[in-house]
Amino acid sequence: MKLSERYIRAVLERLPQDKRQEAEKDLRSKLSERLTEHSTESEERAVLEEFGHPALMAEH
Repeated sequence: MKLSERYIRAVLERLPQDKRQEAEKDLRSKLSERLTEHSTESEERAVLEEFGHPALMAEH
């Protein structure tokens, strides 16, 4: 599983069920603005580090 998929899962697990669908859509959109299917793992890791810990992302 790609890092971004694990990150999304970690964020969504911290949210109430009724907030997950919209949060997933928003998070995938933000990731797609920064990453492509050709992005390297190190590029992906750098973007996720900028996003912050999944718990912090879930709070916003």
